[in-house]
Amino acid sequence: MAFLDGHHRVATGALNSCADLASTHQAIVVPDIRDYESNSNTTHGATFRLCPERGYFSAGWNYALPHQQVTRVTSLRSPIYLMSRETYDCVYWIQGLRNWGGSEAAISVKAFFLDIPILHLCGTPTRHMFKQKLEYDATWEDVWRNHALIARVCFDDRTWYKYWLPKLFEPHLTDEAKRDMESQSIVAQHEEFQRVKVRTDAEFWTVLLNQPVPPELA
Repeated sequence: MAFLDGHHRVATGALNSCADLASTHQAIVVPDIRDYESNSNTTHGATFRLCPERGYFSAGWNYALPHQQVTRVTSLRSPIYLMSRETYDCVYWIQGLRNWGGSEAAISVKAFFLDIPILHLCGTPTRHMFKQKLEYDATWEDVWRNHALIARVCFDDRTWYKYWLPKLFEPHLTDEAKRDMESQSIVAQHEEFQRVKVRTDAEFWTVLLNQPVPPELA
């Protein structure tokens, strides 16, 4: 399954090469991307991080040329990426996400907790031709709601109620969004994901972010 936008331009054979790697390793595979926004540099995958300004789930592009053709990276930041149907059935987009601002973050967090590799395949050039600034339907309320959904589904109740909700999301969520976090459909997704996780919440900080667990959770 290939996830890309209409403004991407893909070199001949690039998708096939990524698809072969995704199938062989049951991984999510990203190619080189050039011309993202106004930056003409080539990106080689992305590194997961928390947004320095706002604290929600984010990623930074990797610009250094890797030493190997295939390297493991820690995040998606935008299309293009490919995976098998079997992999998608594990990391599928959280139901309830709205508009823009959560799809790649949701898949990245799920992939970490399920120990599904995100691989970058170097030498597969693609171009991101989206230059025009358009108005998105999404509001900041939607973006905050999307990232709160990721935390609600992917982390256990203790981490949600002791850290994510009070420390980050509560001031930014509408009353409707707060009710959504406890809706039957979201709680069901949360419970199902907790049954299949293979990494702990603590590893999100110590392994993925390479930093101490927050004091509230220690």
